[in-house]
Amino acid sequence: MSVHINERIKKQRELKGWSQRELARRININSSVMNRIELGTRPVEDHEIKLIANILEVSTDYLLCETDDPTPREKANESTACHEFQNLTENEKEYLGLQLELFRKIKDQN
Repeated sequence: MSVHINERIKKQRELKGWSQRELARRININSSVMNRIELGTRPVEDHEIKLIANILEVSTDYLLCETDDPTPREKANESTACHEFQNLTENEKEYLGLQLELFRKIKDQN
């Protein structure tokens, strides 16, 4: 079975506990338009995709069915960085702390 953008929008809206009317209000479109989007009878316009993804806190890639991971790229990168940091030795953490301190001093000078 092929998944479509309209199904992903509906699924994520329902996970948030929002009505179609609520999502439509948040993205500033008519609720009848939101209904047609979810039914798949009205395509999502390019400028609406990013807006809907931001409101639903998912990635545009997820809405466009290019990945099954709804995590926005920024959050995925943040999670990966935190995981990597946790796996460092104490010496590596200390070294990175010193590098960060140096970076901030240089940045403040500019």
